[in-house]
Formats: sequence, C-alpha cells, structure tokens
Amino acid sequence: MGKITNLKQNNSAWGAYPYAGENIAAAGCGPTAVADLLGLNSPVEVAKWMTAHGYASDGSGTYHSGITAALKAWGYDAKQITGSSLAGVMSSGLFTKFEESIQAGNCGIILFGGVRTGCINNYWTNGGHYVAICGYKNGKYLVHDPASYTRDGWHSWSDFAGDIKHLFTSSVKWLGDSKKDLVYFGQVESIKFTGYKILTDGSAGPETAIQKVRVLQTALNKDYNAKLKVDGDLGPLTKAALGSHYVAKGERQYLVTAVEILYYLKGMNPNGVEYPGTFGNGLEKCAGKSKLNASDILNLVK
Repeated sequence: MGKITNLKQNNSAWGAYPYAGENIAAAGCGPTAVADLLGLNSPVEVAKWMTAHGYASDGSGTYHSGITAALKAWGYDAKQITGSSLAGVMSSGLFTKFEESIQAGNCGIILFGGVRTGCINNYWTNGGHYVAICGYKNGKYLVHDPASYTRDGWHSWSDFAGDIKHLFTSSVKWLGDSKKDLVYFGQVESIKFTGYKILTDGSAGPETAIQKVRVLQTALNKDYNAKLKVDGDLGPLTKAALGSHYVAKGERQYLVTAVEILYYLKGMNPNGVEYPGTFGNGLEKCAGKSKLNASDILNLVK
C-alpha cells in the first residue's frame, strides 16, 4: 500500500508558488490532489510538471486531462471515467463504477462544481475544485480536500451526488488497517473534530499526544458546555470537567465521538467516527466492554 499525504494548497511553504496564471493557493487544487495520491510532501513538483506539459490553464486551474496524465507520469494507471459533466446528476452508473474502484482499494479524484456550474450546492466550491478520495470504510469515503481541513474526513456518497462534475480513477492504493494507518485516520478525524491542525503522518508522537487532550476537551465543551480552553493540557480543569462522566452502549453524544477518535489515535479500530457518535457494536468490540468510565477515557488520552 502506498503512502498517502494530506496537503493543503494554501500552505505558506508553497501557496505563493506560481501556477495557472495565479498561484497554488488560488488555483492549485489539481496538482495538490495528485500530490496527495503520490505521497509527496509538496505539490510544487506536480505543479511544475503540469505547467511544463501544458496542463495548467491560466485563470482556470488544471485541465481535466492533466490529472490522469500526471498520475501516469508517476507510473500509475489513471482514467477519467466521465465524458460530459455530471453536474446536478443524483444517480448514475458512472457513480457506481467510481465507487466500485474505491471500494476495491484504489484512490481516486473528484472534480466538484458549484451552483453557477450547474451543481446543486456550493458546499465543495462555487466553481470547480479537485479533491482526493483516499479510502472507504463502513459505507463512507475518505476525503482529502486540498482547500479545507473542515471538509476532510469520512463522507457518505450523498454528500457528493449533485455536485460532481468529473470522476477520475487510479491504481494508487489507499491505506489499510495497519496501526500506522489507523493512527493516520485518527489524526485526520482529530483535526476535523477540534479544528486544530497537526501532522498527519500515522505516528503517535508528542504532537498527537497533545491533540488527544484537545479531542477530549472539545467533546466536553460540546456535550456539557464545560467552557474549557482547548489547549491540550490535561490539567485539573479538564479532569474536573470529565468528572464521573462515562459512555455506554446505545448512547449518542460527542464524548463517544472523542472515544472513537482516541481509539484510532491508539492504533485501534472502533469501526468509524460519527458526529455525534453512537456507542455501537464496533466500539464495544474495540473497547472490550459496553461501558467506558471516566478512568477508561483518561487512559485513552494518556
């Protein structure tokens, strides 16, 4: 399986690099999505290649053909499976074809549109925007959005339909269920949940340790209006806010969401993350019990 990255086009390290008559921050979602699938640490190399080979369109970003051409240049099979735009389309055999490719373990790229381009919503963009699809689990697809940490994470297909313009399949393999992969998923979800950015490298290092506390603090604020500063400090205020709270099977709350993320960050699989979370069979199997007391939750954070 390959190494997948989660780059953001507006990163200060490369956002100002010239691309398509603008720069990567403004117009570089295409090379950034491709760089994610290639496991690169920057989209600049792909942006340079696309520019040199005529796939950067001044004022319009990246030509559709540039997505498949770049992936092929790096040694992968790739195909644009759409002909005309699917803007506004809610059901299509091409959706099924793309879904089957992702579910078989392959990564892909979706070009989304907005209302002014015939799509139903402006959730992903109001114009055109490439995002990487990097995994599948429990009926949901893992999105790496070059422009947004908020939209990163697991999405149902219903989040996509109506806003898709074009679909691209590839032979790049998404990450699986190794401990590193699971920690990586937890890092992605922790950013989405807390709003605090950390390195998504699958390594449970010091930065991730601080993020664990932020995950707990965020849940306590959401569920109990604890008014904690989300600072990653497992001090007396955070412990007091947790108090004797617990999560049990059948309950639905953000503390369950936190527990799901914390298990991922521990390299264990609770069978998905929900917002708010429901304590179901997957989490029970992962935890080995149907109820987690405050002490159990603290152990996941430490």
